[in-house]
Amino acid sequence: RTTRFYCHFTWGQKTAFFDVFNKNLAFDISGESHSHVNICYWLANEYGFDVASTDPPEPDDFQFGHTWDRSS
Repeated sequence: RTTRFYCHFTWGQKTAFFDVFNKNLAFDISGESHSHVNICYWLANEYGFDVASTDPPEPDDFQFGHTWDRSS
């Protein structure tokens, strides 16, 4: 079994729809075994989304995670 969470975001004319947590993402963020990572934090900004897996995250812990989709 796996866990998967996804979200749909809007910010003015910007939209995005993507997985915010799944087993592959957990590994990519932390570089650790999937079984040890069960937390991620997302930070939305005008350029896209940054993500961190530390609890609690420090500002330097965030790394680029996803862009906004094209504006409608």
